[in-house]
Amino acid sequence: MMRTIQKKTTDILQIMRKYPVVSAAFLFSLYILLFTFAEKIDPVSVTLIDTGLDHLIPFSKYAVFFYCTWHLEILTILLSLLYCRDLKTYWELTVKLTSGLILILFICMLFPNMVDLRPAVVEGKDVFARLTRVVYSLDNARNVFPSGHAFGAVLMALSWGKIGTRSWQKAIAWILNAGIILSTLLLKQHSVIDAAGGILLAVLVEKSADWILNRMGEARSARKRKVFVGAKLS
Repeated sequence: MMRTIQKKTTDILQIMRKYPVVSAAFLFSLYILLFTFAEKIDPVSVTLIDTGLDHLIPFSKYAVFFYCTWHLEILTILLSLLYCRDLKTYWELTVKLTSGLILILFICMLFPNMVDLRPAVVEGKDVFARLTRVVYSLDNARNVFPSGHAFGAVLMALSWGKIGTRSWQKAIAWILNAGIILSTLLLKQHSVIDAAGGILLAVLVEKSADWILNRMGEARSARKRKVFVGAKLS
C-alpha cells in the first residue's frame, strides 16, 4: 500500500517537473484559494498565542520595511531563476515554498490560533506608519502559527546557498531574512512561538523535500539504466 502511494506520488511529481511554470501557477493558485477559505472560517474557539518575551519586544513601525521585503524577495528569486532558465531549482523551490505554506494553512484550520499584541493605534502620517496600517488592514491577527514569513525567510536563505552566489551575497541574504523574521516580532504580527514554529517547519520541509527529490532522481536513473540494458541486450 505504502509503496503504491509512493509510486503514485513520484509519478505526479515527475509530471509536474516536466512543466515547472504550469505546476507553479497551479500550486500558488491552490494556496491562494485555501488562504481565502481559511481567512473566512469563523472558528468556535481560538487559542491565543502569547509569551512573556513577546511583551518585552518593543513595537516598531520601521520594521514594516523588512516585513514587506519578504514578498519582493520571493518574487525576485523566482523570476531570476526563470530568467536564468534554471527550471530545476525554480521547480524545487516552488514545491517547497507552496507545500509548506499550504501545510501552515491546514495547521491553522485544525488548530485555530491568534495573537493579541498589536498596538491599539499606529500613530503618524509617515510612510512607515501608513504602510503598517495597510498591513494590519490586509492581514488579520489570526492564523499566525507557524509563521509563514519565518518559514519563507529561512527557505529563501537556504535557497541562496544552492543558486551558486558568492559568500558575501549569501551573508547579505541571511541578514535580510533574519531581519524579516525579526520584523514579524517588532510589528507584533507574530509571537516568538510563531517564528520558532516557522523556522522549524522550514528546516523540516527542506530536509524532507530534498530526500524525496533525491529518491526521484535515483528512480529516474534506475529506469534509464534498465532501458539502456534492455536496448543493449536486444
